[in-house]
Amino acid sequence: MIRELLGSHSLRPTLGVALGGGAVKGAAHIGVLKALLEADLRPDFITGTSIGAMVGTLFAFGKKPDEIADLAKGMDWLDITRTTFSRYGILSNKAVRKIMIEQIGDVQLENSPIPIAVIAADVATGERVILKSGSAAEAVMASSCIPGIFVPVEMGDRLLIDGGIVEHTPVTTLSSMGADFLMGIDLSGAQKLQRPNGIIDVILNAIEIAVSNQSKLNAQTADLIISLDVRQYGKPGEANVTRLVQEGYKACKQNIDRIRKGLENKEPSPVDVLAHKLKKWRSN
Repeated sequence: MIRELLGSHSLRPTLGVALGGGAVKGAAHIGVLKALLEADLRPDFITGTSIGAMVGTLFAFGKKPDEIADLAKGMDWLDITRTTFSRYGILSNKAVRKIMIEQIGDVQLENSPIPIAVIAADVATGERVILKSGSAAEAVMASSCIPGIFVPVEMGDRLLIDGGIVEHTPVTTLSSMGADFLMGIDLSGAQKLQRPNGIIDVILNAIEIAVSNQSKLNAQTADLIISLDVRQYGKPGEANVTRLVQEGYKACKQNIDRIRKGLENKEPSPVDVLAHKLKKWRSN
């Protein structure tokens, strides 16, 4: 009787992928996603911060890794910023919103084929803000607002900035979404601070310190953190984008067996399967 109830089941562990911030270095995320698809390990949940939010959202709404790579290669990073006279920042990144709409339309996060959450921070309260509904383009723009440089994005009564200061590689958010195997891509590996030469350097160093602390916390939560040291490819340009994609692809390929094994270890027990079937039977 029990064996008949168990039978075959569709329950399987879900894979969650958290894509961290890193500006131009975010092209490495593209290589990671490409390697996962080739291994038939399509993510069930995605979270992203800053450039990770951009790559993750494009992917979640159906853009293929090669298409995202082509976009990154052709992107002039100076074109996504504009000088502004706001008292909250010296630059505007509204062009990020335009790019996202051009690529996937003026879509809503809750309609994403792959559930995605974009991480931002409320600069007025210090709270982590998890965006899972509303304009995808505005969410990515908010998550990419480097504090003190870009003008924060207003959403309702919130003033949102780069989510990296509260969750650089948003693994814990994956857990709250229901992912079983938590995988994070950290682009801040082996970062070394240098003495700042001006206000911009001071801001960026401060963010780097926050990021480093967040990365340590993420490592304790995740089932797997792929940490990439890609500092040498941190400048814009097609050649660097190509190398970054390759680095992400290579690093993920090296961990495919570990990911498969980790997912296998998350397989539901017979008791879990039976409980699921009984719940389904009662609801019919």
